[in-house]
Amino acid sequence: MRLNLWIIWGLVIVIASCSGSEDRASLNNEETAQQDVPAHLQDIENLKVLADLNPEQEITFTKFQNYGEIYPKLLAPQFGFGREVAVDANGLVYRADKAERTILVFDEDGKLVKKLGRDGRGPGEFQSIVALDVFEDHLVAYDSNLGRISTFSTTNHELEEILTIDFKQWDNKVKASFKRPQTVKVIDPEMYLISTIKEKKDENYVQSYYQMNDKGEIVSGEIVETENLESHIGSTSQGHRAGIKLTFSTNGQIELSESGQVYHINTGEFLVSQYDTQGKLLQAIYYPFEKTSLDEDAFVEEQHPNMQSVYDNVDFPETWPALESLLIDDENNIWVSTIVDDQSVRQWYILDESGTVKATFEWPSESEITIVRNGKMYAEEKDPETEAKLIEGYEIEYE
Repeated sequence: MRLNLWIIWGLVIVIASCSGSEDRASLNNEETAQQDVPAHLQDIENLKVLADLNPEQEITFTKFQNYGEIYPKLLAPQFGFGREVAVDANGLVYRADKAERTILVFDEDGKLVKKLGRDGRGPGEFQSIVALDVFEDHLVAYDSNLGRISTFSTTNHELEEILTIDFKQWDNKVKASFKRPQTVKVIDPEMYLISTIKEKKDENYVQSYYQMNDKGEIVSGEIVETENLESHIGSTSQGHRAGIKLTFSTNGQIELSESGQVYHINTGEFLVSQYDTQGKLLQAIYYPFEKTSLDEDAFVEEQHPNMQSVYDNVDFPETWPALESLLIDDENNIWVSTIVDDQSVRQWYILDESGTVKATFEWPSESEITIVRNGKMYAEEKDPETEAKLIEGYEIEYE
């Protein structure tokens, strides 16, 4: 039976290491771990092989609040774009509302206290908010349609600055099929991490990340690139053409820490690479993770009947990817989720900067953990009765 988070409001969830750990106990020694490093990783400088995923602490989550509803009739987050939720140091929660083209501001009690911006093309107005980020006392919103970064104060919520990006000037600095930035993350008040799209020789698209200064100029070479999920086009049972993202394909993800370091994963293996903002590899953390088998027939059976035929002629892999997602919290801890046999949950690991496992826990796969800040975790969940999408807040305590 799938876990249901809405029946535990106000309850404390104590989560320790669980199901996958016993099966992988034989891997938890240094000698075995070193032997299981794949050949293509053995020459990586500063490679740290984890010999033990057993946690040092238990972790407790207590649900304390939800922050508004975004219904399915509103546009879903666009693939490959940035996070559309942000939290400041005072606990205010910011959410992009794509229908109204505004930013909703909630206080710690879940009360909507303000809306920033509106539909339009003028100062402080939006066409398509695809990334939100908070740095110190600034909220940064990136509009991909306008190619514009709007910076608001988190103290009085006044518009402080606008940067319209002239990406056409990047011809000699950026090699990309589509130069318009796909997402924006804040490194410091004068520097951003941006991504563009380029096509590789195998016809797959990747996002390439660069540093951009506060004048819109590219000031670095390519720092890292991330692969996108594979796409497939097939026919529905009614004969209509349909495109899908293959959720079992591997993809790349990056996160930026508050200390200004770039973390990267490719979901195909338990490998977390840490770079500085010039692209120098600082360390790579690897664990010889045993991936979960993928049952092609069972997967197709779970799809909507009209969509099952779309998966004809798909080249299914033998296993699921090792990882699903990556987060970096405001204390520079690394949060990674792994795919395990029980598809209703994900096994999460919290690593400190050295790679030591602080805690591990299971979390329902239908609940997407989006941000960890101020000792709280925020997850996007769907109410099973109304199907409204909510951001739920959880207090975190280590024991």
